[in-house]
Amino acid sequence: MPTKEQAHTIYCLMQLAHLETEESFRQQLDDWFSLCRILMEPESYLVGEDMTDSHLYKKEEIATILANFSLKTDTPFQSLILKGPGGDLVLKVFHGSIHMMFTITYEIFTAYQLIIENFFDEKMCQKGVYAYIRDMQEFLSHNLLSLQDRQTLAINHPKYPPLMYNTLHEQVVDCSQLAGYDCQYHGLIFTSCWKMWFSPVYGQWIPKQAFLDVQQVNDLTELSNGVIRITLHENPLDWHLAANLDFQRMFRDQLGFDRLEWDNGVGVLREPYAEFFRSPDQIRMIQYQNNYLQPVGKNQATYFFTRISNMKTGAYSESGVFGKLNSKAYFPWQDDEQKRMYSYMIIDPSLMIDQGVEAFTFYIHQYFPFSFKDNKLEDYQPILRFYIPEESLNSFPFEMLIGELDADSVQFYRKKEDCSQLLIKKNQQKMWVQFVNVMNIDGIDGDFSDLNKHNQGLSDKLKHTWQTAKNKCRYLLGKQNKT
Repeated sequence: MPTKEQAHTIYCLMQLAHLETEESFRQQLDDWFSLCRILMEPESYLVGEDMTDSHLYKKEEIATILANFSLKTDTPFQSLILKGPGGDLVLKVFHGSIHMMFTITYEIFTAYQLIIENFFDEKMCQKGVYAYIRDMQEFLSHNLLSLQDRQTLAINHPKYPPLMYNTLHEQVVDCSQLAGYDCQYHGLIFTSCWKMWFSPVYGQWIPKQAFLDVQQVNDLTELSNGVIRITLHENPLDWHLAANLDFQRMFRDQLGFDRLEWDNGVGVLREPYAEFFRSPDQIRMIQYQNNYLQPVGKNQATYFFTRISNMKTGAYSESGVFGKLNSKAYFPWQDDEQKRMYSYMIIDPSLMIDQGVEAFTFYIHQYFPFSFKDNKLEDYQPILRFYIPEESLNSFPFEMLIGELDADSVQFYRKKEDCSQLLIKKNQQKMWVQFVNVMNIDGIDGDFSDLNKHNQGLSDKLKHTWQTAKNKCRYLLGKQNKT
């Protein structure tokens, strides 16, 4: 019977930025091969796109293969996998950008941990984009979509995973709701796991100082060239402990990763710990904290910490203030002439098992009944607006949603063909909820012309996201199925 350590595989991933010169490209390949020979003596290898024909390992053949890898090649994708009893060592090149992946036994990892981590430190400081090291079971628990594959691999975390449909209308796990999910956004991975490296490129989306100020982590170090290394807890195998799962969730929430991108069409259905407001040159990040300056959800916040980064000038400023939320925090678009205040979301519930009832219930309850006090509530009409695809609008089960709402009364109105509305009342409070065809963003009262840029085909975007996730797990699953 294998011990706990023997049963575990460590998954290491790193991406380097595009390399400008053949010399620097060649150096990275040589360094990868050197580390591979330190970690184990390979027995076989796979090369090229097909990855079906296994070849007996010979050092001289590998050196020749690597010599044929080139920045100037017409082939956009080049790959090499070295296989041995201790794991697999993978090198992939996409248009001059190098991806290194190591899936190795825990014994090999602990024997060479300092060498591996020093290698990651050095490469990330040279030309790194992102990197992480984590337990393979933890990665698959948070990123494996297929219910059948989870059963085959005996993955039982979480016990009751959230479900959704994929684009083939098959039930899969909604991994975007899970703490260790790899959210891919503009060529970067935003995730939460045992050990992570973040390059300065992340500052385009989240102010660098937010990473440096992150709370409830085991270790945080700023390396050279602006690279930040963060470790959540002591041992990668202990990821499943309740405290470490809490650290994993808190890291993700306080940096607002899931506010950057939705991979399921409806969002993560958790109260925000941070929110972002962007202009072409500037990022404004608001983090919600309590009286002790600890991260909390928005509705519990009493301290509001604002970070502003100017991407054009490089200027950074921050400020914090104690206080309470007002109407502007929930309804940022306010029409003083018509006495209305709006908030909006673009939602695609077509992939939800319940057609989006849980998601809409969650978001409505984030606003109503109102948890804030504001004189404007007496004179202004609060409107929460959801932009959704036409097919979802026409088939949505409003009766089910009405039955889930915390309200004294709910009245349903169909204002016009492309807009349905609910008037929700409770304890002298009332709020309108509008469901509007996403194709008619400019067709309802209020100036929402800036939203046109978001309407770019939600289903096509989701198809691309899932295909990327499947490609990422395909090789890892093949390896796990053989163990």
